[in-house]
Amino acid sequence: MVTAAGKIITASITKNSDLFWGIRGAGFNYGTILEAIYSVYDETARLVLNADLLFAPNASQMILEYFKTFESGLLVKLSLILLAAYSSELGGSVIFVNAVFAGPQAEGEKYLLPLLNASPIRHNLTVIPWSTINAVSFFGNEPANYTCPSGSPHNIYGSAVHQFDIDTFQNFYENFERLTSSMPEELDGTVYFLEFSPNRPWKPYPTMPRHIHGAISRHICEILHLVSFDEADRAFEISLFNFAYSDTKGALDRRINNFAKAARRNFTSVSEFTQPELYVSYGH
Repeated sequence: MVTAAGKIITASITKNSDLFWGIRGAGFNYGTILEAIYSVYDETARLVLNADLLFAPNASQMILEYFKTFESGLLVKLSLILLAAYSSELGGSVIFVNAVFAGPQAEGEKYLLPLLNASPIRHNLTVIPWSTINAVSFFGNEPANYTCPSGSPHNIYGSAVHQFDIDTFQNFYENFERLTSSMPEELDGTVYFLEFSPNRPWKPYPTMPRHIHGAISRHICEILHLVSFDEADRAFEISLFNFAYSDTKGALDRRINNFAKAARRNFTSVSEFTQPELYVSYGH
């Protein structure tokens, strides 16, 4: 890779290891990558259960309580994403929940039963090939061959937590919903992600292929975490506040930064980390 100083260096576990650690989380922020070597893993979950559910804002507390039940042990076959946004097409603020379960549909539905029983506005459960997750998830709203847009300013903050404090998450969502619904045109494209994944590295399992993709990621710019199907462990959550607006130097920009920094401080204070932790940067 080429650093900002114009020096060509190698970053790996043994060479410039601190930079290698940073690149894996924040990518292009640290320089231009000229060449990369990846470990490629066999596809082991050819079919997965994809579940999409759409809720009104007043379901947020219930959804958070559901997520809380996995705090001490999220099954590694399961991953969850909450996406909250204001949608003029859907008539206002909405909450999407996407779940992917790498196992039989009947088994996956048991874990999703609290969400299904909460009367979602709309829901869809489908067994699909792993390779089609991006196209099918979130009710297929992502166009085919989608790429992250260019020329669109985004101001992105994030926080990772071990402890799932419902009051903190609920307070943030209520403030976020008020903010985005009060200026839907100015903040068009603004979204809040809550990504819930097992915190367990992969390890060999005698009755299954060696490399297992367990923490399933659907977002186009996400990092995949490799985990095994045989164990559940303490889960971790990543909150991403992705603000989209054109006034990047005016009053709106100052308001968004103040809002996001306050939210990040609140999440950090209950995170159980001794210092702020950000596992994924979308600064691409």
